[in-house]
Amino acid sequence: RRAALSEAEELLGRGCVGHNYLNFYPDAMETCLMSEEWDEVDRYATALEKYTAAEPLPSTNFYIARGRALASQGRGSCDDAAAVQNLEKLRDEATRIGLNLAIPRLEAALSSPKAVPLKEH
Repeated sequence: RRAALSEAEELLGRGCVGHNYLNFYPDAMETCLMSEEWDEVDRYATALEKYTAAEPLPSTNFYIARGRALASQGRGSCDDAAAVQNLEKLRDEATRIGLNLAIPRLEAALSSPKAVPLKEH
């Protein structure tokens, strides 16, 4: 996986058709989520954000937010109500716009013990 990601980044670095960037970065984030490489998820989210800065797209904004939220949850930083609400919002948005492949990982994050907000005593 790492070799394939590196090769793809090298090809993008040389310049290519725009849709390749839009397809690669979400897939790269997903790959890094699978291998729990949280910093790499964030790096790819930032790269996609920079690529689309001049013309942001709803779908890329979704994948950027999803990647960052799941990386944060993976690091164990999802122990407050705001973080859980963000994951719920992303799941609901994915459902609403039909990004069905993005939903299972969000649901898994929400069912994780890490995603239960700490109760104040």
